[in-house]
Amino acid sequence: MVIFYLLLLNICSIIANNSFDFRFVSYNELLQNGQIYQNDDHAFDAITIDQQRDQIIIGAKNAIIRLSLGDFHLLERYKWETSTNEKIICHNQIQSFNECENYIRVLALRSYDQSLLICGTNSYHPICIWRRPDSLSTIISNNEKFISGNGKSPYNSQYSSAYYLIDTELYSATISEPVFGVNDPLIQRSFSHTKQLRTQQHDSNWLKNPYFVRILNIDPYVYTFFREISLEHLSCGMNVYSRVARICKYDHGTMTFSDTFRSYSKLRLLCSKKLLNEKTSFDFNELQSIYFYSSLNLIYGAFNLPKSGLIGSAICIYTIDQLESVFKSSFLTQKSNESYWISSSTEQEMEK
Repeated sequence: MVIFYLLLLNICSIIANNSFDFRFVSYNELLQNGQIYQNDDHAFDAITIDQQRDQIIIGAKNAIIRLSLGDFHLLERYKWETSTNEKIICHNQIQSFNECENYIRVLALRSYDQSLLICGTNSYHPICIWRRPDSLSTIISNNEKFISGNGKSPYNSQYSSAYYLIDTELYSATISEPVFGVNDPLIQRSFSHTKQLRTQQHDSNWLKNPYFVRILNIDPYVYTFFREISLEHLSCGMNVYSRVARICKYDHGTMTFSDTFRSYSKLRLLCSKKLLNEKTSFDFNELQSIYFYSSLNLIYGAFNLPKSGLIGSAICIYTIDQLESVFKSSFLTQKSNESYWISSSTEQEMEK
Protein backbone atom coordinates (compact mmCIF):
# COMPACT_ATOMS: atom_id res chain seq x y z
CA MET A 1 0.00 0.00 0.00
CA VAL A 2 1.31 3.44 -0.92
CA ILE A 3 0.50 6.22 1.56
CA PHE A 4 0.33 9.79 0.31
CA TYR A 5 1.07 12.64 2.72
CA LEU A 6 0.14 16.26 2.23
CA LEU A 7 1.76 18.42 4.86
CA LEU A 8 0.73 21.91 5.90
CA LEU A 9 3.58 23.25 8.00
CA ASN A 10 2.95 25.07 11.22
CA ILE A 11 6.16 27.07 11.10
CA CYS A 12 5.50 29.00 14.30
CA SER A 13 5.41 25.90 16.47
CA ILE A 14 8.70 24.68 15.01
CA ILE A 15 10.44 28.02 15.52
CA ALA A 16 9.38 28.04 19.15
CA ASN A 17 11.96 25.32 19.71
CA ASN A 18 15.20 27.07 20.74
CA SER A 19 17.29 24.45 18.97
CA PHE A 20 15.56 25.10 15.65
CA ASP A 21 17.82 25.73 12.68
CA PHE A 22 15.77 27.35 9.91
CA ARG A 23 17.94 25.72 7.25
CA PHE A 24 16.85 22.18 8.12
CA VAL A 25 13.46 20.57 8.78
CA SER A 26 13.42 16.85 9.46
CA TYR A 27 10.79 14.48 8.13
CA ASN A 28 9.58 13.78 11.68
CA GLU A 29 9.14 17.51 12.34
CA LEU A 30 7.03 17.76 9.22
CA LEU A 31 4.77 14.99 10.48
CA GLN A 32 4.52 16.44 13.99
CA ASN A 33 3.79 20.01 12.95
CA GLY A 34 1.64 19.61 9.87
CA GLN A 35 -1.86 18.68 8.79
CA ILE A 36 -1.90 15.23 7.16
CA TYR A 37 -4.18 13.62 4.62
CA GLN A 38 -3.54 10.02 3.61
CA ASN A 39 -5.23 7.37 1.51
CA ASP A 40 -4.37 4.53 -0.86
CA ASP A 41 -4.17 6.64 -4.03
CA HIS A 42 -0.84 7.23 -5.74
CA ALA A 43 0.85 8.79 -8.79
CA PHE A 44 0.15 12.39 -7.77
CA ASP A 45 1.57 14.19 -10.79
CA ALA A 46 -0.94 17.05 -11.06
CA ILE A 47 -1.74 19.37 -8.15
CA THR A 48 -3.42 22.77 -8.34
CA ILE A 49 -4.47 25.21 -5.62
CA ASP A 50 -7.90 26.77 -6.05
CA GLN A 51 -7.83 29.72 -3.66
CA GLN A 52 -11.19 31.05 -4.80
CA ARG A 53 -12.91 27.93 -3.48
CA ASP A 54 -10.42 27.35 -0.65
CA GLN A 55 -9.41 23.93 -1.93
CA ILE A 56 -6.58 21.91 -3.41
CA ILE A 57 -7.24 19.62 -6.38
CA ILE A 58 -5.06 16.55 -6.91
CA GLY A 59 -4.78 14.25 -9.90
CA ALA A 60 -3.96 10.61 -9.20
CA LYS A 61 -4.16 7.23 -10.90
CA ASN A 62 -7.80 6.83 -12.02
CA ALA A 63 -9.01 9.56 -9.65
CA ILE A 64 -9.28 13.29 -8.94
CA ILE A 65 -9.37 14.44 -5.32
CA ARG A 66 -10.59 17.70 -3.74
CA LEU A 67 -9.32 18.68 -0.29
CA SER A 68 -10.05 21.75 1.82
CA LEU A 69 -7.05 24.05 1.76
CA GLY A 70 -7.07 24.74 5.49
CA ASP A 71 -7.10 21.28 7.08
CA PHE A 72 -6.94 18.86 4.10
CA HIS A 73 -10.43 17.55 4.83
CA LEU A 74 -11.66 15.34 1.97
CA LEU A 75 -14.31 17.20 -0.04
CA GLU A 76 -14.69 14.84 -2.99
CA ARG A 77 -13.01 11.91 -4.68
CA TYR A 78 -14.09 11.36 -8.27
CA LYS A 79 -13.16 8.13 -10.02
CA TRP A 80 -12.16 8.41 -13.69
CA GLU A 81 -10.97 5.11 -15.13
CA THR A 82 -10.21 3.91 -18.63
CA SER A 83 -12.91 1.76 -20.23
CA THR A 84 -12.43 -2.01 -20.29
CA ASN A 85 -12.19 -2.03 -24.08
CA GLU A 86 -9.47 0.65 -24.07
CA LYS A 87 -7.52 -1.30 -21.46
CA ILE A 88 -7.63 -4.44 -23.61
CA ILE A 89 -6.45 -2.55 -26.71
CA CYS A 90 -3.68 -0.91 -24.68
CA HIS A 91 -2.49 -4.18 -23.17
CA ASN A 92 -2.37 -5.85 -26.58
CA GLN A 93 -0.29 -2.93 -27.80
CA ILE A 94 2.28 -2.50 -25.01
CA GLN A 95 1.94 -5.58 -22.77
CA SER A 96 1.81 -3.49 -19.59
CA PHE A 97 -1.12 -3.58 -17.18
CA ASN A 98 0.31 -0.74 -15.08
CA GLU A 99 0.45 1.78 -17.94
CA CYS A 100 -3.00 0.81 -19.22
CA GLU A 101 -4.72 3.06 -16.69
CA ASN A 102 -5.76 6.71 -16.59
CA TYR A 103 -3.09 8.82 -14.90
CA ILE A 104 -4.34 12.39 -14.40
CA ARG A 105 -1.62 14.77 -15.64
CA VAL A 106 -3.38 18.09 -16.32
CA LEU A 107 -5.52 20.11 -13.91
CA ALA A 108 -5.96 23.65 -15.25
CA LEU A 109 -8.44 26.17 -13.87
CA ARG A 110 -10.16 28.63 -16.21
CA SER A 111 -11.25 31.60 -14.15
CA TYR A 112 -13.76 33.41 -16.35
CA ASP A 113 -16.31 30.57 -16.55
CA GLN A 114 -15.46 28.55 -13.42
CA SER A 115 -14.32 25.42 -15.25
CA LEU A 116 -11.54 22.88 -14.76
CA LEU A 117 -9.68 21.17 -17.60
CA ILE A 118 -8.71 17.60 -16.69
CA CYS A 119 -6.51 15.44 -18.91
CA GLY A 120 -5.32 11.87 -18.38
CA THR A 121 -3.13 9.30 -20.13
CA ASN A 122 -6.18 7.07 -20.76
CA SER A 123 -4.35 3.84 -21.62
CA TYR A 124 -1.90 5.41 -24.09
CA HIS A 125 -4.58 7.55 -25.80
CA PRO A 126 -4.85 10.79 -23.78
CA ILE A 127 -8.19 12.53 -23.41
CA CYS A 128 -9.38 15.74 -21.73
CA ILE A 129 -12.68 16.95 -20.35
CA TRP A 130 -14.06 20.13 -18.77
CA ARG A 131 -15.64 19.72 -15.34
CA ARG A 132 -16.80 21.97 -12.52
CA PRO A 133 -14.06 22.52 -9.91
CA ASP A 134 -16.60 22.43 -7.06
CA SER A 135 -18.34 19.29 -8.38
CA LEU A 136 -16.05 16.97 -10.31
CA SER A 137 -18.93 14.73 -11.38
CA THR A 138 -20.48 17.64 -13.30
CA ILE A 139 -19.36 17.90 -16.93
CA ILE A 140 -19.15 21.25 -18.71
CA SER A 141 -19.64 20.43 -22.36
CA ASN A 142 -20.03 22.53 -25.49
CA ASN A 143 -20.07 20.28 -28.54
CA GLU A 144 -18.29 17.14 -27.44
CA LYS A 145 -17.88 15.42 -24.10
CA PHE A 146 -14.27 14.33 -24.48
CA ILE A 147 -11.44 16.21 -26.18
CA SER A 148 -8.31 14.64 -27.60
CA GLY A 149 -5.50 14.98 -25.08
CA ASN A 150 -2.75 14.33 -27.61
CA GLY A 151 -0.10 17.01 -27.12
CA LYS A 152 -1.78 18.21 -23.93
CA SER A 153 -1.07 15.23 -21.69
CA PRO A 154 1.68 12.61 -22.06
CA TYR A 155 0.43 9.24 -23.23
CA ASN A 156 2.84 7.45 -20.87
CA SER A 157 2.74 8.23 -17.15
CA GLN A 158 6.55 8.10 -16.98
CA TYR A 159 6.98 11.04 -19.37
CA SER A 160 7.35 14.63 -18.22
CA SER A 161 4.89 17.41 -18.95
CA ALA A 162 4.12 21.03 -18.14
CA TYR A 163 1.17 23.26 -18.94
CA TYR A 164 -0.34 26.72 -18.44
CA LEU A 165 -3.89 27.80 -19.25
CA ILE A 166 -4.14 31.46 -20.30
CA ASP A 167 -7.77 32.51 -20.71
CA THR A 168 -8.90 30.32 -23.63
CA GLU A 169 -5.46 29.04 -24.70
CA LEU A 170 -3.60 26.05 -23.29
CA TYR A 171 0.18 25.97 -23.59
CA SER A 172 1.51 22.46 -23.03
CA ALA A 173 4.88 20.76 -23.22
CA THR A 174 4.99 16.99 -23.28
CA ILE A 175 5.61 13.84 -25.32
CA SER A 176 2.88 13.31 -27.89
CA GLU A 177 1.70 9.94 -29.16
CA PRO A 178 4.41 8.32 -31.30
CA VAL A 179 4.34 8.69 -35.08
CA PHE A 180 5.55 5.52 -36.82
CA GLY A 181 6.97 4.34 -33.50
CA VAL A 182 8.97 7.54 -32.85
CA ASN A 183 8.16 9.75 -29.86
CA ASP A 184 7.08 13.29 -30.65
CA PRO A 185 8.19 15.83 -28.01
CA LEU A 186 6.52 19.19 -28.48
CA ILE A 187 5.53 22.54 -27.04
CA GLN A 188 2.03 23.34 -28.22
CA ARG A 189 -0.66 26.02 -28.10
CA SER A 190 -4.20 24.67 -28.33
CA PHE A 191 -7.78 25.93 -27.89
CA SER A 192 -6.62 29.11 -29.63
CA HIS A 193 -9.05 31.48 -31.37
CA THR A 194 -6.33 32.34 -33.86
CA LYS A 195 -4.23 29.29 -34.73
CA GLN A 196 -3.08 26.09 -33.05
CA LEU A 197 0.72 26.01 -33.17
CA ARG A 198 3.53 23.72 -32.08
CA THR A 199 7.30 23.31 -32.26
CA GLN A 200 8.77 21.83 -35.43
CA GLN A 201 8.03 18.10 -35.51
CA HIS A 202 10.96 15.65 -35.36
CA ASP A 203 13.59 18.40 -35.44
CA SER A 204 16.23 17.85 -32.75
CA ASN A 205 17.41 21.47 -33.07
CA TRP A 206 14.12 22.49 -31.49
CA LEU A 207 13.88 19.72 -28.86
CA LYS A 208 16.25 16.80 -28.21
CA ASN A 209 14.97 14.24 -25.67
CA PRO A 210 13.53 16.96 -23.43
CA TYR A 211 12.40 16.67 -19.83
CA PHE A 212 9.84 19.42 -19.25
CA VAL A 213 9.73 21.17 -15.88
CA ARG A 214 7.41 24.19 -15.96
CA ILE A 215 5.69 26.81 -18.12
CA LEU A 216 5.43 30.45 -16.99
CA ASN A 217 3.22 33.21 -18.37
CA ILE A 218 5.09 36.53 -18.21
CA ASP A 219 3.71 39.09 -20.67
CA PRO A 220 4.14 39.19 -23.57
CA TYR A 221 5.85 35.79 -23.62
CA VAL A 222 5.36 32.22 -22.50
CA TYR A 223 8.51 30.61 -21.11
CA THR A 224 9.02 26.83 -21.06
CA PHE A 225 11.69 25.47 -18.72
CA PHE A 226 13.19 22.06 -19.48
CA ARG A 227 16.40 20.10 -19.85
CA GLU A 228 17.58 18.27 -22.95
CA ILE A 229 20.57 16.74 -24.73
CA SER A 230 22.81 19.52 -26.00
CA LEU A 231 23.40 19.40 -29.75
CA GLU A 232 25.97 22.21 -29.73
CA HIS A 233 28.41 20.07 -27.73
CA LEU A 234 27.80 16.58 -29.12
CA SER A 235 31.50 16.34 -30.00
CA CYS A 236 32.16 16.24 -26.24
CA GLY A 237 29.56 13.55 -25.56
CA MET A 238 25.87 13.40 -24.69
CA ASN A 239 25.65 16.33 -22.26
CA VAL A 240 22.37 17.44 -20.71
CA TYR A 241 21.75 21.20 -20.53
CA SER A 242 18.97 23.14 -18.88
CA ARG A 243 16.98 25.41 -21.16
CA VAL A 244 14.30 28.05 -21.26
CA ALA A 245 12.33 28.47 -24.48
CA ARG A 246 10.46 31.67 -25.26
CA ILE A 247 7.33 32.03 -27.39
CA CYS A 248 5.43 35.23 -28.13
CA LYS A 249 1.76 34.93 -27.15
CA TYR A 250 0.80 36.78 -30.33
CA ASP A 251 2.58 34.31 -32.59
CA HIS A 252 0.56 33.47 -35.74
CA GLY A 253 2.93 30.91 -37.22
CA THR A 254 5.57 30.90 -39.92
CA MET A 255 3.22 30.70 -42.93
CA THR A 256 -0.49 30.60 -43.67
CA PHE A 257 -0.72 26.81 -43.78
CA SER A 258 2.01 26.04 -41.26
CA ASP A 259 1.38 24.99 -37.67
CA THR A 260 4.90 25.90 -36.44
CA PHE A 261 5.78 28.72 -34.05
CA ARG A 262 7.60 31.63 -35.66
CA SER A 263 8.89 33.27 -32.45
CA TYR A 264 10.37 30.14 -30.82
CA SER A 265 13.89 30.55 -29.43
CA LYS A 266 15.74 28.98 -26.53
CA LEU A 267 18.79 29.60 -24.38
CA ARG A 268 20.92 27.65 -21.95
CA LEU A 269 20.09 28.16 -18.28
CA LEU A 270 23.46 28.02 -16.56
CA CYS A 271 23.86 27.31 -12.84
CA SER A 272 27.48 26.79 -11.76
CA LYS A 273 29.76 27.07 -8.75
CA LYS A 274 33.40 28.02 -9.08
CA LEU A 275 35.93 26.11 -7.00
CA LEU A 276 38.48 27.77 -4.73
CA ASN A 277 41.06 28.05 -7.48
CA GLU A 278 38.52 29.99 -9.63
CA LYS A 279 39.72 28.08 -12.71
CA THR A 280 37.25 25.23 -12.71
CA SER A 281 33.59 25.02 -11.78
CA PHE A 282 30.78 22.59 -11.16
CA ASP A 283 27.95 22.96 -13.66
CA PHE A 284 24.58 21.97 -12.23
CA ASN A 285 23.13 21.05 -15.61
CA GLU A 286 19.95 19.20 -14.69
CA LEU A 287 17.03 21.47 -13.90
CA GLN A 288 14.55 19.91 -11.46
CA SER A 289 12.02 22.61 -10.56
CA ILE A 290 11.15 26.28 -11.08
CA TYR A 291 9.51 28.85 -8.81
CA PHE A 292 8.49 32.33 -9.99
CA TYR A 293 8.39 35.13 -7.40
CA SER A 294 6.16 37.46 -9.41
CA SER A 295 6.31 40.55 -7.18
CA LEU A 296 10.08 40.83 -7.74
CA ASN A 297 10.21 39.14 -11.17
CA LEU A 298 12.64 36.54 -9.82
CA ILE A 299 12.91 32.97 -11.08
CA TYR A 300 14.32 30.35 -8.70
CA GLY A 301 15.68 27.17 -10.26
CA ALA A 302 16.67 23.97 -8.44
CA PHE A 303 19.41 22.02 -10.23
CA ASN A 304 21.31 18.75 -9.82
CA LEU A 305 24.74 17.67 -10.94
CA PRO A 306 24.74 14.95 -13.63
CA LYS A 307 24.11 11.50 -12.17
CA SER A 308 27.35 10.12 -13.59
CA GLY A 309 29.49 12.42 -11.44
CA LEU A 310 29.41 13.79 -7.91
CA ILE A 311 26.16 14.15 -6.01
CA GLY A 312 25.12 17.76 -5.48
CA SER A 313 22.31 20.29 -5.83
CA ALA A 314 22.07 24.05 -6.09
CA ILE A 315 19.51 26.85 -6.32
CA CYS A 316 20.17 29.67 -8.77
CA ILE A 317 18.19 32.89 -9.12
CA TYR A 318 17.51 34.76 -12.36
CA THR A 319 15.69 37.95 -13.24
CA ILE A 320 13.43 38.37 -16.25
CA ASP A 321 15.70 41.17 -17.47
CA GLN A 322 18.69 38.80 -17.41
CA LEU A 323 16.85 36.27 -19.55
CA GLU A 324 15.65 38.92 -21.98
CA SER A 325 19.14 40.38 -22.38
CA VAL A 326 20.40 36.95 -23.45
CA PHE A 327 17.50 36.43 -25.86
CA LYS A 328 18.37 39.78 -27.49
CA SER A 329 22.06 38.91 -27.83
CA SER A 330 23.79 36.83 -30.51
CA PHE A 331 22.85 33.17 -30.88
CA LEU A 332 24.34 29.96 -32.21
CA THR A 333 23.56 28.72 -35.72
CA GLN A 334 24.64 25.71 -37.75
CA LYS A 335 24.68 25.80 -41.55
CA SER A 336 24.57 22.00 -41.87
CA ASN A 337 24.70 18.90 -39.69
CA GLU A 338 28.41 18.56 -40.41
CA SER A 339 29.39 22.17 -39.68
CA TYR A 340 30.35 23.81 -36.38
CA TRP A 341 27.96 25.91 -34.35
CA ILE A 342 28.90 29.58 -34.74
CA SER A 343 27.69 32.83 -33.22
CA SER A 344 25.34 34.96 -35.31
CA SER A 345 22.95 37.83 -34.80
CA THR A 346 21.35 38.35 -38.20
CA GLU A 347 17.65 37.83 -38.74
CA GLN A 348 18.35 35.79 -41.88
CA GLU A 349 20.37 33.28 -39.89
CA MET A 350 17.74 33.18 -37.17
CA GLU A 351 15.06 32.30 -39.74
CA LYS A 352 17.16 29.26 -40.72
